[in-house]
Amino acid sequence: MNPEFQRNLWLEASPRRIAWAAVVLILIYGATALVARESAGGPLPAMAGVGAFVFIICGVLWGSRAAGGAVLGEIADRTWDFQRLSALTPWSMTWGKMLGASSLAWMCALTGVVLMAGLMLVQGQPGALWMLGFLIALALFLQAVSLAVALIGVRKARAEGRVVRAGGVLGGLILGVFLLMVVAGSAGFQRGAGLSGLSSFLYARGDIGWWGQIFPATGFRTIATLALAGWALAGAWRLMRLELQMKNLPVIWPAFLI
Repeated sequence: MNPEFQRNLWLEASPRRIAWAAVVLILIYGATALVARESAGGPLPAMAGVGAFVFIICGVLWGSRAAGGAVLGEIADRTWDFQRLSALTPWSMTWGKMLGASSLAWMCALTGVVLMAGLMLVQGQPGALWMLGFLIALALFLQAVSLAVALIGVRKARAEGRVVRAGGVLGGLILGVFLLMVVAGSAGFQRGAGLSGLSSFLYARGDIGWWGQIFPATGFRTIATLALAGWALAGAWRLMRLELQMKNLPVIWPAFLI
């Protein structure tokens, strides 16, 4: 097993923390089942709705914060310089920190995925697996971006001769995402940037057109988000290589543009 992943797993997903998380989730889902036990469709729809909320809170918000704080916490504890001298490869360090630091968040988030999958299978919803895959890909994408932003903050703080602050880095990331959503959602920006189909990509239910080809919207959205998650993870890996005093060849950025 990756030593960095194993170390973060021990820190984040200790038996005591898992037990407390399980108690909280049982109380949440149990209360939902009791409240909705007499509804027409049974308690499963309500529990699946709460599961979606749990996934957003744990997988997207908590997981992204944990992934971004994996490096920032090492700097705060003054152990980052020792880790940079270890024999771990940049790739092992990258995915070990991202998934290890967010391991407990993923354990909680996957309970919501299981409930949503159960409801979709019972109702026979088309594209159910694609929709769940999109949610997981979105969480991975945001976690990889958070780790990359944290590494950028570390390099910027070192260049300016100051200590990086977790609140400043993650707060700046949240503000940047909010501003990007506001700007990218405007019709003028989409027309000027050639992204007039961005809204249909995000919200389409049927089919979506891409370079003259027609694809199912749910599948296309999932694959595209998964590809973006892969590129974000590649960016975090290259930044980790720079942290470990390695040189990067100029191939990833042109490949991303292509």
